[in-house]
Amino acid sequence: MPTFFNREIILNIGKWLEGSEKHILQQFRAEKTLDPKFKDVKPLPKEKIEEFAELLKPFFKKVEVRI
Repeated sequence: MPTFFNREIILNIGKWLEGSEKHILQQFRAEKTLDPKFKDVKPLPKEKIEEFAELLKPFFKKVEVRI
């Protein structure tokens, strides 16, 4: 969810889960949200998700991005 993630939060997630085998970042999809108030939220650009993935690589053996 775009409004919930930034560089600081991503790094904190990495530190918290450090040593895990794999972490997957998945693109937010407004059309599949359970809460109607999020239906108009725009997803992060692909480049931003890939940037977050790069930040996480030091913490995990494998980082995947699902767009």
